[in-house]
Amino acid sequence: MKIISQALMVCMIFIAGCVNNEGGNGNTNDNTAPQLSPDQEAAVNQAMDQVVATSSMTTTSNYSTAAEGEAQPQQVTPPDCPEFSSSSEELSLTLNFGTGCTPELYPEVTFSGVVTGTFLFNPFRLALEFEAFSAGESVVTGSVVFSFTTSSDQITFEGTADLNTNDGGTLHLDAEWLVTSAGTLTITTANGTATDETGEQYQMELAGIEVAPQETGNFVPQAGVMTLTFPNDSGAFGPDSFIVVVTYLTTTPADGIVMVSVNGSEAFEYQTELLTE
Repeated sequence: MKIISQALMVCMIFIAGCVNNEGGNGNTNDNTAPQLSPDQEAAVNQAMDQVVATSSMTTTSNYSTAAEGEAQPQQVTPPDCPEFSSSSEELSLTLNFGTGCTPELYPEVTFSGVVTGTFLFNPFRLALEFEAFSAGESVVTGSVVFSFTTSSDQITFEGTADLNTNDGGTLHLDAEWLVTSAGTLTITTANGTATDETGEQYQMELAGIEVAPQETGNFVPQAGVMTLTFPNDSGAFGPDSFIVVVTYLTTTPADGIVMVSVNGSEAFEYQTELLTE
């Protein structure tokens, strides 16, 4: 499940690498730039934290049911975990973990449920269906679809995900991105919505995010806009939710400075330690 969530949220995680999720304070290098109010500063820092929090919502953690310090019982691995079945007519493969079994490759994790993959070629398309699938404590149901097409100078990818967990969490994601022959990655559009177990909703929109590691020497975006919408978790002051708009500049890969607007405020410069490390 960790592999699945990383694949689904690669765009978000990779953008999260451009912000400080360790709670660093923003600063401006221009004395004439707008100053952050306490509410704005809190919103920006919370926004950067939410990028990482959103990407981890569907990551399954494997917790031991034994008390701390107790020895773990040795898992017995049956030779048929999971059970495989396939169909040559529609090029599908089904992995059935039943009500719970431990694969040889992951002896510390008990899996259950069913995962079915369907493949198409020319153009390539992979669809995954999860039926009450679990790896540890969380149970996931839903689908993930990934496809790509090629041309003489680029590869265009599309992906969608609709996943639900047994604790009330949800994830919906639509994304399109492309890679050119020059090695430039562009996320043309990406829209994601996640709901945690308390019902709080988080949204992320990406538009025109461009990364050119061969030119800049890193994976920091040099163009594009990221919009984050998330609830105000302070519980004491401010609006019910924040809308934070982050704009990447051509100079961002070098100096780590982005432009940030909070709830429609005038954009101000923001620099994080993570970008310049």
